[in-house]
Amino acid sequence: MLDKVKQFLKDKKGMAISDLAPLAVVFVILAIVIGMGAMILDEMNSSSSVTSDTAHSVLSDGISALSDFSGWFGILVLIVIAAIIIGIVMRYFGGVEKSGI
Repeated sequence: MLDKVKQFLKDKKGMAISDLAPLAVVFVILAIVIGMGAMILDEMNSSSSVTSDTAHSVLSDGISALSDFSGWFGILVLIVIAAIIIGIVMRYFGGVEKSGI
Protein backbone atom coordinates (compact mmCIF):
# COMPACT_ATOMS: atom_id res chain seq x y z
CA MET A 1 0.00 0.00 0.00
CA LEU A 2 2.79 2.40 0.91
CA ASP A 3 4.48 1.65 -2.40
CA LYS A 4 1.32 2.70 -4.27
CA VAL A 5 1.23 6.01 -2.40
CA LYS A 6 4.92 6.60 -3.10
CA GLN A 7 4.39 5.84 -6.80
CA PHE A 8 1.36 8.17 -6.93
CA LEU A 9 3.34 11.01 -5.37
CA LYS A 10 6.29 10.33 -7.68
CA ASP A 11 4.08 10.40 -10.79
CA LYS A 12 2.22 13.54 -9.74
CA LYS A 13 3.68 16.57 -11.48
CA GLY A 14 1.51 19.22 -9.89
CA MET A 15 -1.96 19.96 -8.67
CA ALA A 16 -5.09 20.37 -10.72
CA ILE A 17 -8.51 21.93 -10.28
CA SER A 18 -9.88 18.44 -9.63
CA ASP A 19 -7.86 18.42 -6.38
CA LEU A 20 -10.19 21.10 -4.95
CA ALA A 21 -13.24 18.89 -4.43
CA PRO A 22 -11.62 16.35 -2.07
CA LEU A 23 -9.94 19.14 -0.12
CA ALA A 24 -13.22 21.01 0.19
CA VAL A 25 -14.88 17.87 1.55
CA VAL A 26 -12.06 17.45 4.08
CA PHE A 27 -12.47 21.03 5.30
CA VAL A 28 -16.25 20.69 5.57
CA ILE A 29 -15.89 17.49 7.58
CA LEU A 30 -13.24 19.10 9.76
CA ALA A 31 -15.49 22.10 10.43
CA ILE A 32 -18.40 19.82 11.33
CA VAL A 33 -16.25 17.74 13.68
CA ILE A 34 -14.85 20.85 15.39
CA GLY A 35 -18.32 22.37 15.71
CA MET A 36 -19.84 19.20 17.10
CA GLY A 37 -16.92 18.71 19.47
CA ALA A 38 -17.32 22.25 20.79
CA MET A 39 -21.06 21.76 21.26
CA ILE A 40 -20.54 18.48 23.13
CA LEU A 41 -17.85 19.94 25.37
CA ASP A 42 -19.97 23.01 26.10
CA GLU A 43 -23.00 20.87 26.93
CA MET A 44 -20.93 18.67 29.22
CA ASN A 45 -19.33 21.70 30.88
CA SER A 46 -22.70 23.31 31.62
CA SER A 47 -24.24 20.02 32.76
CA SER A 48 -25.07 19.74 36.44
CA SER A 49 -24.02 16.08 36.48
CA VAL A 50 -20.33 17.06 36.24
CA THR A 51 -19.41 17.94 39.81
CA SER A 52 -15.61 17.73 39.78
CA ASP A 53 -13.64 20.96 39.49
CA THR A 54 -10.96 19.07 37.59
CA ALA A 55 -13.52 17.87 35.05
CA HIS A 56 -14.81 21.42 34.56
CA SER A 57 -11.25 22.63 34.13
CA VAL A 58 -10.47 19.96 31.54
CA LEU A 59 -13.69 20.67 29.64
CA SER A 60 -12.98 24.41 29.67
CA ASP A 61 -9.45 23.77 28.38
CA GLY A 62 -10.90 21.59 25.60
CA ILE A 63 -13.36 24.30 24.59
CA SER A 64 -10.54 26.85 24.61
CA ALA A 65 -8.33 24.60 22.46
CA LEU A 66 -11.10 24.07 19.90
CA SER A 67 -11.73 27.80 19.83
CA ASP A 68 -8.05 28.50 19.22
CA PHE A 69 -7.89 25.93 16.40
CA SER A 70 -11.03 27.25 14.75
CA GLY A 71 -9.40 30.68 14.66
CA TRP A 72 -6.68 29.23 12.44
CA PHE A 73 -9.15 27.48 10.16
CA GLY A 74 -9.45 30.39 7.71
CA ILE A 75 -5.68 30.68 7.44
CA LEU A 76 -5.39 26.94 6.75
CA VAL A 77 -7.93 27.22 3.96
CA LEU A 78 -6.00 30.13 2.44
CA ILE A 79 -2.73 28.19 2.60
CA VAL A 80 -4.28 25.16 0.89
CA ILE A 81 -5.83 27.31 -1.85
CA ALA A 82 -2.49 29.08 -2.39
CA ALA A 83 -0.71 25.71 -2.58
CA ILE A 84 -3.20 24.50 -5.18
CA ILE A 85 -2.78 27.65 -7.25
CA ILE A 86 1.02 27.36 -7.07
CA GLY A 87 0.74 23.67 -7.97
CA ILE A 88 -1.41 24.47 -11.01
CA VAL A 89 1.02 27.17 -12.16
CA MET A 90 3.97 24.80 -11.67
CA ARG A 91 2.15 22.06 -13.54
CA TYR A 92 1.54 24.18 -16.62
CA PHE A 93 4.79 26.14 -16.67
CA GLY A 94 6.97 23.32 -15.37
CA GLY A 95 6.16 21.16 -18.35
CA VAL A 96 7.62 23.61 -20.87
CA GLU A 97 11.02 22.45 -22.07
CA LYS A 98 13.73 25.07 -22.15
CA SER A 99 16.56 24.96 -24.62
CA GLY A 100 19.93 26.62 -24.30
CA ILE A 101 21.70 27.24 -21.07
